[in-house]
Amino acid sequence: MDGMLGQYCAHISACTTREEPVGSLYESFRLLLKAFCIRNNGQFPRKIIVYRDGVSDNQFGATLNSELTALRHAVEGFNYSDDDVKIVFIVCQKRHHTRFLYQAGPGEEYLNPCVGMCVDARGFAECSAGDHDDAGAAAVGRAASSAVGGDDLGCVVGSELMEFYLNSHAASLGTSKPTRYVLLHDEIGLKLSEVELLTFWLTHLYCRCTRSVSLATPGKATVLYYCNLSLYLFYIILYIMYVSTSVLCALGCTPR
Repeated sequence: MDGMLGQYCAHISACTTREEPVGSLYESFRLLLKAFCIRNNGQFPRKIIVYRDGVSDNQFGATLNSELTALRHAVEGFNYSDDDVKIVFIVCQKRHHTRFLYQAGPGEEYLNPCVGMCVDARGFAECSAGDHDDAGAAAVGRAASSAVGGDDLGCVVGSELMEFYLNSHAASLGTSKPTRYVLLHDEIGLKLSEVELLTFWLTHLYCRCTRSVSLATPGKATVLYYCNLSLYLFYIILYIMYVSTSVLCALGCTPR
């Protein structure tokens, strides 16, 4: 809601099906865009970047078509065309089996990679051995490793999608699990390095944590953190309403 990307607005709606594409997003997007305009003195966002969590690979097409169309229709409801507002759609995934480890030498123990390590089609980002498990060493970059050029061990991403893995947090226990980000739609024309850097910066903006988290903060607002907090509060409200209705019915009263 602000230029510092530190304030967020939540809108909760119920889904009628178990499918991943949300059917009521038009109204949600419309209300959120309206809230943004009210918060920013009537100014409408000219660039919208969506971090979407909870989408599997086989649902990319359906989710993108339905949700991007809903967002575009919401934008058109404010009399803005496709040329006025540019949209970027990024999917965040934590449910995968990819892990990155570091071994200083033969016989040495395996360590978690440094905070900020990014892996894309060019290989591993540069990271010194002394930076491992150091939350202050934010070594973001896409420097090509010696494995580039046909070595299968140097590239863990696919050739059909614009994707990268980002280890943005320091694991307090066990093996750290990087987050996979897939750029599905880009109307702004961002470079992959710009998306990676922006995503890493966003992992530092979760106000309930004093260090970087494992997922970009807006992504939970669509498995991100503010979304889970909003849902928790929503469940509490539903539970209170259910208990109140049950008590009234037991007393013979008609709830209104």
